[in-house]
Amino acid sequence: MRYLCGKLFYLSFMNSTDVGQAEIHTAEPLVPDPSTSEFELAIDKLKSHKSPGTDQIPAECIKAGGSTNCLEINKQFISIWKKEILREEWKDSIILPILKKGDKKGLIIIEAY
Repeated sequence: MRYLCGKLFYLSFMNSTDVGQAEIHTAEPLVPDPSTSEFELAIDKLKSHKSPGTDQIPAECIKAGGSTNCLEINKQFISIWKKEILREEWKDSIILPILKKGDKKGLIIIEAY
């Protein structure tokens, strides 16, 4: 019975002439574009005196850019948000293990000759 219902649905769907009216269902909720105020809040929350990422731009420079910098970052981010494509450079990350004092487990020490 299930097979027959599935086949009938498939045939009725394939034979429908009104293809433009088909509904698109997605598991992802519709999320609005990030607002400028969200970016301002995120930039304000950046911690100062921390090492920069692979772009070598410290948080102090981003904060010092003010609202002009925030608007430009917002424009770039919304463009990426809509295209859903990240630049390859942004996929890089730096991972450093932070060991407790006296904990040498998992640490490889390379001695110079």
